[in-house]
Amino acid sequence: MLVAFPSLLAPQGVGGRPVLATGVPRLPLSLQRAQVNTRATFQDADGIAWSEANANQARTHGNPARLLVEGQRTNVIRNPRCEGAAAGTPGTMPTFWSLGGTQGLSTAVIGSGSESGIGYVDIRFFGMPSATGTVQVNHDSAAAASDGQTWAYSLFSRLVAGSLAGVGNAVLVLTAGTASSSTSYTLNAAPLGTTRRTTLVTAAGGATSALGRWRLAVTAGVAVDITVRLGGAQTEQGHAASSPILPVTGSPAASTRGADLVTAALAALGIGSNGRSTIGLSGVLPALSGVAGQTLLQVDAVDDNNRFTIANPAGSAILRLQRFTAGVAASADAGSLSAGAPFRIGLSIDGSGRAAVSLNGGAAAVVTGGPASALSLLRLGNNAAGLAPLFGEVRHLQVLPFALMDASLPGFTAALPG
Repeated sequence: MLVAFPSLLAPQGVGGRPVLATGVPRLPLSLQRAQVNTRATFQDADGIAWSEANANQARTHGNPARLLVEGQRTNVIRNPRCEGAAAGTPGTMPTFWSLGGTQGLSTAVIGSGSESGIGYVDIRFFGMPSATGTVQVNHDSAAAASDGQTWAYSLFSRLVAGSLAGVGNAVLVLTAGTASSSTSYTLNAAPLGTTRRTTLVTAAGGATSALGRWRLAVTAGVAVDITVRLGGAQTEQGHAASSPILPVTGSPAASTRGADLVTAALAALGIGSNGRSTIGLSGVLPALSGVAGQTLLQVDAVDDNNRFTIANPAGSAILRLQRFTAGVAASADAGSLSAGAPFRIGLSIDGSGRAAVSLNGGAAAVVTGGPASALSLLRLGNNAAGLAPLFGEVRHLQVLPFALMDASLPGFTAALPG
């Protein structure tokens, strides 16, 4: 999807071309995202509601508005929309959902619907528990998994009616082989779209599957009457939860959202094949890299053998500038990123193989010996092979057709909109 708007002003005292501002991409920047029978999602400007996006549709997310840029993920839970539920006592759970234990309590499906753009089911638990333990809701059967894989299970949940009297914490539980993780929290009545929680596990012990479940603690002999709203269940392989991935309405199935591929030809940006330019980038990383690194920005020759890359390497908080010339690499580290904290990055390429980067207005880190010809493409959020996708939110992308000196780069970087 291509979106064009009039130019905005550059940071103070510097001319240039914003190709992405307040989370909205502009020509010549293009965005492509494959998805079949799937809907990607993004949060609205109110910070509460969620909307659905078709293939190749830019997702301007949240407040402040930023462009969501994510890699490919599959939600293996087939019915996150909670379709197929029927009210009654006990009623009918959504298709593929089930109760895994009730500790002697009575249950009722109160109804289903949509709140904040999230499909939900309301379930009432009431009566006197016959045993101390947890009631459990299963969203689907287990997904195939293997040792070493990291999985994320996420869910929206809130209190709808009744009270917390007689119940303990709610818990997200994710098991893969002998490995298990949990996230414990207290239910509240906040808008559903703000209540998403996540737990992560790395499969171990000969794992063949991964399974997420929701639980609520109860105590024998202590009366309970509570109605909970659950929706948007997601289990995906990855180092952190990505935005909700949904099947199309009426067709429950595992759903795959393709990677966001955001690119612009250097020539269309007024940049020559030597790459001489200055590029400013601001945004947020909700989570730092896991077992795979994240590419924030890349200028390349349509492959990964000749390129300049700004990345967050695997398993670290580092911001690293790399150059590859005929596949030979060199790098310089510019500092550390913090998950959830806004960043500002300035990259200057001098056209003779030298590049410098500033993080949040800090001193420039420099690499030399990089490619100085045949450069043709700017990529936001991935490398050419597609193996190091960004899972982040981009506020601003500014391109200048000249190289700032090292002394000027920190000021340019610090002035980028955050």
